[in-house]
Amino acid sequence: MQSLYLESDFFLMPSRGESAAIVYCEAMTSGCPSLAARTGGIATIVQDDVTGRLVDWGPNTVNELADYAIRLHGDPASYRALCESCYRTFLAEFQWEVGWRKLGEILEQTVRPAP
Repeated sequence: MQSLYLESDFFLMPSRGESAAIVYCEAMTSGCPSLAARTGGIATIVQDDVTGRLVDWGPNTVNELADYAIRLHGDPASYRALCESCYRTFLAEFQWEVGWRKLGEILEQTVRPAP
């Protein structure tokens, strides 16, 4: 899968339902922006102009995502910045170490008595 993400300009998966959205994180590891419909847990990972584009699900979903991809592809500097933003977001938010640290912070706040 990694080589497919590296060869792709965008990852497109306009699901009608998606709870975990892990596949979008996988795309980010390669700096591949995601194009998706706003549903389930996708919005926790795909952020407009940070890791890709989200649109509401409807009759124009695919057209809206395609228009965004075409527009962005016509602007190489903006496209490159989005790809870099995907990878930076993955490093800052979606690595196991980051998740464990955040969980530890939440648990400490929950268990530690208030002053």
